[in-house]
Amino acid sequence: MPDAYLDARSVDDKAAAWAGSLQREVSRGKRTLVAEIDGRVIGYATVGGDLKSERGLLYLMYVRPGRWGTGAGRALRQGACDALLDLGHDEAVLWVLEAAARAAIL
Repeated sequence: MPDAYLDARSVDDKAAAWAGSLQREVSRGKRTLVAEIDGRVIGYATVGGDLKSERGLLYLMYVRPGRWGTGAGRALRQGACDALLDLGHDEAVLWVLEAAARAAIL
């Protein structure tokens, strides 16, 4: 999304939109996990079923670059694996863009 669009929205609008998105994801068999430090979200991951197969899928995982090296990524990866197992997936897929070299080590 363009920065201008996001900048024009209030914090309450952004929070309400994200809460609505999370509720829709749960109803579709997805789960989103968050990593926090001192009550501030520094990363998140979303998992669910792959629409093209019976496998699970790590849809996305993001940790703020300034928080790399804190263990948040490892914790999110483990939480994502646990959530996929809980959803009934013992095999999962992760698509990685060539430009996202850090993600390739997952």
